[in-house]
Amino acid sequence: MRMRHFAAHTVERRPLFSTWEEGLHLWRCLATAIPGAILCIMPDHLHVMGPERIAPKIHGAMSSHTRWMNHRLGVQGPLWRPLSDTGEVIGKKKIDRNIRYIHLNPCRAGLIEDPLSWPLSTHRDLVGLTLQPAAAPHRDPVGLHRYVSADPTVNVEGTPLPYGSTQPPTLDSVVAAVSALTRCTSEELRRRSPQRTLLIRAARSLTDLTQARIAEQLGVSVATVERAEPMNAGEGRTIDRVLFDHRFALMIDEDGPNRPWARWRG
Repeated sequence: MRMRHFAAHTVERRPLFSTWEEGLHLWRCLATAIPGAILCIMPDHLHVMGPERIAPKIHGAMSSHTRWMNHRLGVQGPLWRPLSDTGEVIGKKKIDRNIRYIHLNPCRAGLIEDPLSWPLSTHRDLVGLTLQPAAAPHRDPVGLHRYVSADPTVNVEGTPLPYGSTQPPTLDSVVAAVSALTRCTSEELRRRSPQRTLLIRAARSLTDLTQARIAEQLGVSVATVERAEPMNAGEGRTIDRVLFDHRFALMIDEDGPNRPWARWRG
């Protein structure tokens, strides 16, 4: 098995994003251009590991995000320094070692305390904790998470994967879980979209709220809630696993003290 690891830093440590919306734009550019790649987006750089000959696709995603950010901020000029090819990665052991290095970037930078807490990496995808995976699950999700999280910046013994809660979920906890598992901000979940439909289905299936109450709290019509189909078993199990897990709540904390880039110093 052969892969290649690339890194790209910004000019003068210019931030790649200052909101989840901006970070998700770059994420979606990369995930769309290079499906299945190992990704981690940091405030001023990114890592991509995938099959060889993906450099042009990375360049395309980087250029798209530059144009979008410059237009959004009303500025001009380059955003990126030249893409760095850190070399070929051959064999399962070396690939896993590089995955660990890439996914630990946010923890080692002091932005978060567990690799599961960073939505802009493929760690959640590899351990089966997304509903719209950007990369295929790892052959050993439990072992991979233990290997990645067993670091002094996290816990030298590793941290457990979430396995669900016995508490009845609140609507807020369901919103947080769906937001994290679909990589959508709470604002995006309010718009008409497949993600909002998923949220409504989850609220109907997992909470004890009436349809009228769900409609009121989510700002939709009762008819919209009534039309929502039941969740399938896989979706329900995945959402149930992360309910109340603080590692899956950051995506909706747009302006609160827990937004992780507040701890980054460019």
